[in-house]
Amino acid sequence: MATPLNPANNVPFTVFKRGMFARRLKHTARPANSCPTGRLTEHNGIASAITHGVQAAMSSHDIQELAALTAANFNTHHPQYNILAGRLVAANIHKVVPIRRFSDNVERIVAEHPGLLDETFVANARRYGEQLDNMLMQDRDFGMPYPCIKLMEQSYLLRVGDAILERPQHAYMRVALALNANDINAIEETYNMLSRRAYTHASPTMFNAGLSDQALISCFVQSAEYTSTPDAIKGMMQASEAFLKNSGIGIGLDKVPAYRPDANPPQPGVIALLNMYQQVAEFTTDARSKRPSAATAVIPIWHADVTKVINIRRGNVLGQAPLRDIYPALWIADLFMRRVQENVYWSLFDPADAPQLAELYGAAFEAEYTQLEQSNIQRVTVLARSLFYQIVVMQIRSGTPYIMYADAINAKNNQSHLGTIRATNLCTEIVQFSSRTRTPVCALSSLSLPAFVSSDDHTFDFDALHHATKVATRCTDRVLDINDYPSPEARASAVETRAIGVGVQGLADVFRMMGIPYGSDEARRLNVSIFETIYHGALEESSEMAERFGPFPAWNRSPASQGVLQCDMWNCTPSDRYDFDALRARIAKHGLRNSMLTAVMPTSSTSQLLGNNDSVEPYVSNIYTRRALGGEYHIICPHLVQELERRGLWTPHMRRQIIDARGSVQNITTIPDRLKAVYRTAWEMPQRYTVIMAADRGPYIDQSQSMSLYMRNPTAAALYTAHMYSWQAGLKTGMYYLRTTAPTYAMQPGDPRPNGYESSSDSSDSDSDDNNDGNGNDNDNDDNNIGDDAADAGNADNNNDDDNGLDSDSGDSNSARARECITTDEVPAPIACLACTA
Repeated sequence: MATPLNPANNVPFTVFKRGMFARRLKHTARPANSCPTGRLTEHNGIASAITHGVQAAMSSHDIQELAALTAANFNTHHPQYNILAGRLVAANIHKVVPIRRFSDNVERIVAEHPGLLDETFVANARRYGEQLDNMLMQDRDFGMPYPCIKLMEQSYLLRVGDAILERPQHAYMRVALALNANDINAIEETYNMLSRRAYTHASPTMFNAGLSDQALISCFVQSAEYTSTPDAIKGMMQASEAFLKNSGIGIGLDKVPAYRPDANPPQPGVIALLNMYQQVAEFTTDARSKRPSAATAVIPIWHADVTKVINIRRGNVLGQAPLRDIYPALWIADLFMRRVQENVYWSLFDPADAPQLAELYGAAFEAEYTQLEQSNIQRVTVLARSLFYQIVVMQIRSGTPYIMYADAINAKNNQSHLGTIRATNLCTEIVQFSSRTRTPVCALSSLSLPAFVSSDDHTFDFDALHHATKVATRCTDRVLDINDYPSPEARASAVETRAIGVGVQGLADVFRMMGIPYGSDEARRLNVSIFETIYHGALEESSEMAERFGPFPAWNRSPASQGVLQCDMWNCTPSDRYDFDALRARIAKHGLRNSMLTAVMPTSSTSQLLGNNDSVEPYVSNIYTRRALGGEYHIICPHLVQELERRGLWTPHMRRQIIDARGSVQNITTIPDRLKAVYRTAWEMPQRYTVIMAADRGPYIDQSQSMSLYMRNPTAAALYTAHMYSWQAGLKTGMYYLRTTAPTYAMQPGDPRPNGYESSSDSSDSDSDDNNDGNGNDNDNDDNNIGDDAADAGNADNNNDDDNGLDSDSGDSNSARARECITTDEVPAPIACLACTA
């Protein structure tokens, strides 16, 4: 008998009955917690779409994968289709890993893959096997939306080759057991918080906890104090070890001699060194599969090679290819910003001639700097505003360099007794002391803020957040004890300072769930209350751990040992929500287990893992298309659909209107103004909101914040205003990325593919490294016009009429132009965090 042909593609396929499959989908969707709205009516449509997508001789596993992806693409009709699709993926995973009991699965892995799991971990799994098995809640796998469980399947579940070795609940238990060892109560508490998606650890921790090679830490900072070629080679080896452990690094360049080929001996300069780091990053990326290697090159604004570093993302400028895995960051002194305002000269020095500058900040830096200028040893003198203009032009083209304010960082430094902080990590949220003998390390975790919003009355549960913070703090501290460090210098820093970073994700989700416009007075108050709660909970847990295990070894002479907390450095008095006086007394008696506790990191991957918006960022759109290894699928903001549904406004016509408006709701007349305010996107709100809210929570952030700005069509004037505003607000990180709309048309659900279209992968570097302005015009000659154009930027502080200014919306909301598109996974966008919690 001839094999039937699929009428859609005219190829033989395995016969299955559409009606039966449609009934199977209904059965999958039936459980009460799957489709609470009862609105999923497209089962037959899904089955029809599957028929058109079926290929020859597909296995039942592949058909179910196709069914899941197809259901996910109905997500724009209703977000509950993501739950249906997630259930199909979960069912497939459970078939691939049929063993339910955690202890049995550990034994299977030990038998089939000896040496993969850590011996202590295995011993504890055997010791507490029955208790661990009883804790496991397998049904929770079926509550994960499609993007969450698909990412977990592709990246977070333990694998050997293509073979998946564990279920999602096994993975959460693996992490909980690895971090809590033989404390069975802590294991259960941690497992429940992880599996209920109340918080998560950084990706390396989720990847590797419980394995023989427990590389659990995301962030390292190297001080490139290389006095010889062997020293530089050693630094490369340490960088490669960090890269191979799925970590990112920051490279402090303040003591690297400037480029001087005529010196005796010749000085190859910063770029030659960064070329070596680039080669290491490329090599290690090819040698592993989890994520690309990347580093941030941190250079002080007074360094003679600073203009070369500003341009490293640009091709054909230095006679070499751009450094695609190295991201520039500027370490900026207050003195430079004042000189930009005054439009006077700025001097650039070779660190070989001015070695003391790197160790100074504030008034001491200014005194030494002006004395060096008077001694006439500077290598170059430029107008400060001209140099600033070079910076903003490159930010418009590539989204970088990052901006770090050296004096704010060191004036509010929990480790000031150790020395001056001179560099940051890959994603600009970690600021710690570094030296030749100390490579700063930071273990990270992030709290899922939407988990603490009541579904009944939409109030925020601060008590639950406080408790969750304590759990996250304890477990993140434990990472420092069991981590496999890439170098003795990294281990020494971790042991001495025990710095961690507890952050957040989904702040914008909280505002939307509670009906609060981002940046409003109500949002500002809630923002402060959330971070005050996290700070108090982290301090309380750290003090309790210090009582049990002792304070961090470098506790003596630290600001906290003298009664000075981070909020005091900002001259901020906490509210009466918590008894900070009693906590101060406890800290004075017992100390703190950790020198640093809180940070705001980007959470690109882990926020997708938990189903939240990234970090503290506003939403970039209400509907978009995301690409993943398993295919592409559409995403719509579930909070918007729920609110429109509640008001009787969610209809096929409304869906089409939102898609046609490129994810904006601002010009849809049937949507109330209050809802429009709540569902404004990052492109539709004043950028000062981002800066103000970062400054508001700053007193409760020990380290720093990865704060990005969003501008549709940025200008030098708008960026001047933004940078001055963030500097005057006292922020430590002035800007992570400048997020701009892509020069190509953003793909939306239902859009046809343009000819020659090639989609970028999620982890690709999508900065604009070419010299084009987005319209195909070469802008290499801009550098020749710096003196003329800088005056325009200088007047920007008095001009708030620009579309991208801080006091105006970032553009009109009717998005139909080619350059006026949302940032999605379909178009080039600034690279997501590669280490931290991504």
